[in-house]
Amino acid sequence: MIKKILLSAFLVVSAVQFSMGQGGVNATANDQQLVTIQIISLAELTFNSSEGNNVFQFNTLDELEEGLPDKAGVLEVRSNKNWTINAKVDFKETGLDTKDGFMFELFIDDVADSRKVLTSAPQNVASGDRGAGNVNHRVVNYHITPGLNVDPGNYDVEVQYVLTQQ
Repeated sequence: MIKKILLSAFLVVSAVQFSMGQGGVNATANDQQLVTIQIISLAELTFNSSEGNNVFQFNTLDELEEGLPDKAGVLEVRSNKNWTINAKVDFKETGLDTKDGFMFELFIDDVADSRKVLTSAPQNVASGDRGAGNVNHRVVNYHITPGLNVDPGNYDVEVQYVLTQQ
């Protein structure tokens, strides 16, 4: 008889445990994953000359002596850090850099105090904050003064811009 009672009790407890496992308390587990997001320094510099002039034609003596100003184009910067732009002129063996009176000036956004006389040595011409769009959009103007010591002819020079992140 005791065996029957113990067997009955065992079967009841087993049935209760089985029913709780089927629809009772659910088991949960947790885990995690560490994700590394790596962002490197990125920057892009574009000179858009379609909005400016790249031919300076001097037709009078006054133009030779006083120079011709004109919009050259637009510098557009996209950067995830603050930046600066240096510029210099490669005179490509034209000899213009040695002529008395010859001057190649650059100024940004029609701001007179941004005027720089460009030479073959790089110099800072613009700076800005991270981002893109109009905030990092700079209008570039040149004022070229050949003077009277330059022989008539066509002279190709190259203005080089270098973007550096800060």
